[in-house]
Amino acid sequence: MKAKSEILNALTKQVRVLTSVQIARGWFDGNSRGASRTLTALERGGFVWSVGMSLFADPDVTEPLFRWSARECPEPEFNGLAYQLSVRQPAMKRGRIWTATRKAFAEFGGQTRSVRRTDWEHDIAVSGIWMALRERLEASGDSWILEDDLHQTEDFPDVAKPDAMIRQNDGRIILIERGGRYSAETLRRKHESWSALTYWLY
Repeated sequence: MKAKSEILNALTKQVRVLTSVQIARGWFDGNSRGASRTLTALERGGFVWSVGMSLFADPDVTEPLFRWSARECPEPEFNGLAYQLSVRQPAMKRGRIWTATRKAFAEFGGQTRSVRRTDWEHDIAVSGIWMALRERLEASGDSWILEDDLHQTEDFPDVAKPDAMIRQNDGRIILIERGGRYSAETLRRKHESWSALTYWLY
């Protein structure tokens, strides 16, 4: 029962989608059968829906490629970062992704959002970042706020939205961005928007 509620809380408040593999790793110690039984029960109850498909999945990234703090760092080397992002080798994998239904949002809260098929691969990658930070966030009490919910925060600055934000207990914020095949110029523009803050690029 605890796993069910935690999975639904994650899908309604923390991330847009999760894969079967991410759920098995995060709540069932990698036991895919246990995860499958729980997810099937949630689907039958109308709390989640799923789709099986082939996706280009980037390698799991558990540490930022680059961390910026206005007080500590020299300006990023944008060409080098763009190259590192471009040489990631996504692999085509068959898998199943899961997302919350309106019924789940009604019972567990969170902002109902549309999940676009064109964004699934990116959303899965952002979910991977949250999964990597999950234990740390729970231990510290810091808040993870997904891009969809940033407009509800009073302390979010008037800049381009990142993929997520961590709001620490002391009020400081860390912006989280999962980089795609960004050009050096795109990275430069994002940096200009966020340079007065702390951000982590994955």
